[in-house]
Amino acid sequence: ASFLENHSLTSEIRIWSHHFDTGAYVTLANNNGRAAGLGLAIPDTMVNDHYFYISGYDGHKGLDTSGFGPLTHGKWYNNGFKGAVLPTTNVTKAMADTFFSEALRYIAAE
Repeated sequence: ASFLENHSLTSEIRIWSHHFDTGAYVTLANNNGRAAGLGLAIPDTMVNDHYFYISGYDGHKGLDTSGFGPLTHGKWYNNGFKGAVLPTTNVTKAMADTFFSEALRYIAAE
C-alpha cells in the first residue's frame, strides 16, 4: 500500500483467486488510457519462487515490454505474460520499491 501512496495511486488490495496472487489494479493519471496491475504471486510455471510483478495495460491489451529498458532489480517478460518480475528471495523493501518504481515509469510513459 505504501508504493501506491508514494505514487499517488489508489486501489483496493485484491486477491485474484484464479492465480492465487494478491495485488492492486490502478488506472494511471496521465490520461493515456493506461493501467497497471501489480502484486505478489506464488511460485508457478513462470517463476519457481514467490515473486513481485507489475504489468501495464492499454485498455485490456497488455503492453509490449520488448522496448523497455533494463531494471535494476528483476526483468521484463514479453512472451505470454507481458510485465516485469522480481523473485522475492533475498529481496529487501528498498529493492522491491526500486523494482516497482522503475517498472511503473516505463509503463506510464507516453
